[in-house]
Amino acid sequence: MKKTNLLLCTLFLVFILTSCSPRITTTVFKQYPPVDKTAPVRVFEYGEQAPESSEVLGMVAITDKGFTTKCDYESVKGFAMEETRRMGGNAFQVTDHRLPNFWGSTCHEIAGTALRILLEDSTLNQKPPFKIEDGYRQAYGVRRRLYQTSPFDFTLNVGYGVIYNRTKGLDRSEKRAERELSNGLTWDATFHQYFKNNMGWGIQYSGYNSSTTFSGFDHNVLLTYIAPQYSLKAVWEKWEMKYELGVGYMRYYNKVTAPQGVGAVYGNTIAANMTLGFEYKLSKHFGLGVDLGLVGGSFGKLKYKNLIPERELGEDERMGVERVNFTLGFRYYIGRKK
Repeated sequence: MKKTNLLLCTLFLVFILTSCSPRITTTVFKQYPPVDKTAPVRVFEYGEQAPESSEVLGMVAITDKGFTTKCDYESVKGFAMEETRRMGGNAFQVTDHRLPNFWGSTCHEIAGTALRILLEDSTLNQKPPFKIEDGYRQAYGVRRRLYQTSPFDFTLNVGYGVIYNRTKGLDRSEKRAERELSNGLTWDATFHQYFKNNMGWGIQYSGYNSSTTFSGFDHNVLLTYIAPQYSLKAVWEKWEMKYELGVGYMRYYNKVTAPQGVGAVYGNTIAANMTLGFEYKLSKHFGLGVDLGLVGGSFGKLKYKNLIPERELGEDERMGVERVNFTLGFRYYIGRKK
């Protein structure tokens, strides 16, 4: 029994230790005697050029196992340098670098080439001395480094909104009026600032308008909403996918026009929104986008102007306003996209 427990503890310890390190994959083209563990290895970063006389010894990929913890950029470069020493090399060229991101791994992942260069050769090429093949990149799961979105952008959308809350116990004419007020025009404008990891913040203003006539009264509903936004993007060369969350202020205003005069029903509350969007970049500064959004809140108190006195709504009377938005519009990008 003690031997079994010891074996299980040993296996668990081995699992923990190995899970902390990333996956290391090598392809050796030419082998020299390994060099000392303390021997210096020159690292040519992504975009830098190695000397023209560099001899290619092999390729190295450092990727995430799924439970990797030791995977900051300096650590993964260190693993690549160790593999380079084992091949007898003294330089490593980073050819691919995938940054940590929300949509994939939280680790830095790199791929590159182990090199052997003459110590006296310090001349650099204008072009990289080799090209990593697409098949190699696919085989080892390391893609070209993550694209960076523009540091600032402004979006302007217009589209169709649907309020999906329904009131029970209405007759046919009341249902018709509610349905007409629940379908209308929606719009929004948002300013964003993004950082190097494609996460950012913003401020959004959105509105919704619908109208109907019921029992001789004209109803014109306006919903406005303003909120700070947490925003996250996945970025490709031309396409971008955006996800946003926000919590802010919502105002409800229903202008009621009757033969005897004009009144209003209005109120405000705390509301929240969520948005999923796709954008296509037409040029350096301009793009088009389509968004699917949800915004909603619950009103516990309504005020009445020139109609009936103000009153608080009971728990079973609270007016929920949850709206789905389908919008498309214009994007203006400010700053350089990498």
